[in-house]
Amino acid sequence: MDSHCCWKLVKLNSRTQMIQLWQNGASVRDIARGTGYSITTVYRWINRWQREGSIYDKPRRGRPRVTSAEQDKQILRAIHAYPKQDPVGIVQSLNYRCSWKTIQRRLEEQGGAQFVNFRNLDHLMALKGRHLKVGADTWIPWVDVHERADGSLYASGVAAEFFDIIATKLNFSYTLMIPADREWGRGMPNGSFTGMIGMCQRKEVDVAIGPFGITYERSKVVDYSVPLSMDQFGIFLPRPRLEKDLAGISKPFAWQVWMVLAVAVLLCVIISLLINRILQQSKAPSVKYSIKPMWILVALFRGSTQIEPETDTERVFLATWMWAGLILSTAYCGVLTSLLAVPKVTVPVDPLQDLVSYKKIPWAIERGTFLHQVFSEATSGVYKKISDGGSLVTNGYDERNRVKTERIAVLCDVFTMKKIMNDDYSNTGICNYYIAEKPITSVALAFAFPKGSDLARHFDHWLGPVKESGLVGRSIAALTANATACLIKPGKEGMSVSLVISLQDLAGLFILSGAGQLSVQRH
Repeated sequence: MDSHCCWKLVKLNSRTQMIQLWQNGASVRDIARGTGYSITTVYRWINRWQREGSIYDKPRRGRPRVTSAEQDKQILRAIHAYPKQDPVGIVQSLNYRCSWKTIQRRLEEQGGAQFVNFRNLDHLMALKGRHLKVGADTWIPWVDVHERADGSLYASGVAAEFFDIIATKLNFSYTLMIPADREWGRGMPNGSFTGMIGMCQRKEVDVAIGPFGITYERSKVVDYSVPLSMDQFGIFLPRPRLEKDLAGISKPFAWQVWMVLAVAVLLCVIISLLINRILQQSKAPSVKYSIKPMWILVALFRGSTQIEPETDTERVFLATWMWAGLILSTAYCGVLTSLLAVPKVTVPVDPLQDLVSYKKIPWAIERGTFLHQVFSEATSGVYKKISDGGSLVTNGYDERNRVKTERIAVLCDVFTMKKIMNDDYSNTGICNYYIAEKPITSVALAFAFPKGSDLARHFDHWLGPVKESGLVGRSIAALTANATACLIKPGKEGMSVSLVISLQDLAGLFILSGAGQLSVQRH
C-alpha cells in the first residue's frame, strides 16, 4: 500500500525527468538530489522503465480518466496559445467535458501549469452555475431597479453595472429582491436591522448591492466588500437667488456706521436746542435766527437752505455737517450703485446649524439610510433638531422637483446631488440647485454580504483591481460632467443675466429721499 502511495505522488513530468537524467548518465543519488525524491523512488521508476518501457499510471479501479494522453496534449497547446482566456471555455470549445480541477491536474502533469493563473481560476469557477438572491433597491445614480414584462427585475446604474461585471467573472446568475420596507438598513433596539442589511442578517439574500455606507453598527451583522467609492453626504438646496428687499437701502453701510450716525444726529439736535435756548436768553429781541436742527438733514441730503447762519457758531455747525454729509452721501451712493450693478447673492444655509436657524427652508432625510439612523439616535444638539424637524423621503433623486419648485432641502449624498444638477442643467441650461459647501460626513460605500459569507472573498478579488483602475471614478465623472457649471458660488455662474431694477428695488430709496425733501421743505 505504501509503495502504491509513493508511486502515485510522483508527477508524470518528474518521472520523465528521472528517466532522462538516468539515460544521460547521471547517478541515482544525483537524480534523487536534483528531483527531490528518495533514492528508493528513483530506483523504482528506473526499474519500471527498464521492465515495461512506460512510466504512465497503470489502469486501476476507480473513476476513469476523462481525457486521453493526446487530448491532454491538445489542452496544453490550446491554453498555451490563449493564456489570457478562460481555460475552462477553451477546453469546452474542444468538446472535452472536464472540470477546472481536472484541467489543473492535466497541466501540472505536463508541466504547463505556469500558463494559467490558478488563483484567478479558483475565483472564476467558485460560483459557476450558482444562482444567487440579491437585495437591491433604487438609489439613482448607483442603482435603478426596473421591472420587465414578465415581472422579473433588473437593475442599471453605476453599482449595478459593476455588479454585472463581477457576475460575469464569477459565472453566476441572480434574482433581484426588493426589501418590503424599502430601507437600506437601520439598527433596531433588539439588535435586528431593517431593509437590505436586515435581509443579509437573516440570510434571506446572498448579497445586497446597495451600495451601503460602512458603519460599525452594520459591520456587526454583515460583511462588506472592498469599498466601491468614497462619498460625502451634505445638504442639497434650491439655488439662492436675488431677493427683493426694502431694507436694501441700508446695506451700503454697516450697522455700526448707522448707529454712530444716528447718535451723532441725536446729540447735535440736543446740543443745537440747548444752544438756541442759551442764545435766546442772551441776545436782544431783534436777534431772529440761531442754530437750526434741520440744517443737519439739509447737509445729509445735500440740499439747500435759504436761512443763512448769522454767527460763527452757526457757520461752523452748518459747515461741519455739510462736510460730513458730502462724505457720507458720496460713499453711500457709490456703494449702493455698485450693489445694484454687481449684486451679491446671499447663501442662507451652509453648515448644518444654518438649516435649523434659518427657519425658511424645510428639510427631508432619506429614510432607512445610515444618516437617518445617526440623526434619529441623537439626544441633543443640532442632530436632534434635524431629526425632530425634518420629514422622511425615499431618496433624494425622486425629490429633485420639490427641491426646485417647493424650495425644500434634502440631506443626501453628493453623487446624487451632482447627478440631479447634471441632468437639470443639460435640459434647461440654468443652475437651479446648490450644494452646501460644508459636508455633514464622508463614508465608504460597498456591497454587503451575510456574516461569514465566502462570497466576499471572491467579489474582492475582482473589485480590488476595478477600484485601483479608477473605473468607478471615471463612471461618476461621466455622469456628472455638466454639473461643474453649477458648482460655483451662486451669483457667479458666468451666465449673461440682465439685471432689471424694479420699483420694489427702488422703493426704499424713494421713501428715504422723499422724507428728507419733505423735511427740508418744511424747514
